[in-house]
Amino acid sequence: FDGDDDYVEISDSDELAGMNQLTIQFWVQLDEYSLDYQQGYLFIDKSEHEQTDGGLEQSYMFYTHHDVDALTFYVQTESGAKGADLFGYSQYVNLGQWHLFTGVYDGQNIQLYIDGSLMGEATLTGTVEQTDYPLHFANSLNTPNTKNFNGNMNEVSIWDIALESNQIQSYMTISPT
Repeated sequence: FDGDDDYVEISDSDELAGMNQLTIQFWVQLDEYSLDYQQGYLFIDKSEHEQTDGGLEQSYMFYTHHDVDALTFYVQTESGAKGADLFGYSQYVNLGQWHLFTGVYDGQNIQLYIDGSLMGEATLTGTVEQTDYPLHFANSLNTPNTKNFNGNMNEVSIWDIALESNQIQSYMTISPT
């Protein structure tokens, strides 16, 4: 992805939201930190991209912040919305190197892993919000606070189960199934 206009869009499907558990996992190689440009990256999102009523309708997002050095795996359920945050993510993610990002929602907790290590956690219950919006990789929300991703992504996986930490660590050396 060149950071200008490259992204992937997958049409909405019932299998992409409304689940009781969720795991998103992908390999990423950053060419630059988004904070360098005061804009965040949306690595993966299933959300509305046009704000019409002051808020976005969304199911989940994996993103960096525009105003602070932070990475978040965010989930919205019928009970509310929260994100597992890692502040200072650039200390753990080196430019030009491949890193495994994993977000897990088990129906009670949201967890954020980098390279198989638990880095952030939050509490949330409920079923992942069902939306009619497409799934995006490396896109922006078309706002001044986000930009298209500049780097590489590989082996993106979305499961309707919550992977355990030992399973996540095993994917450091083998491909997901």
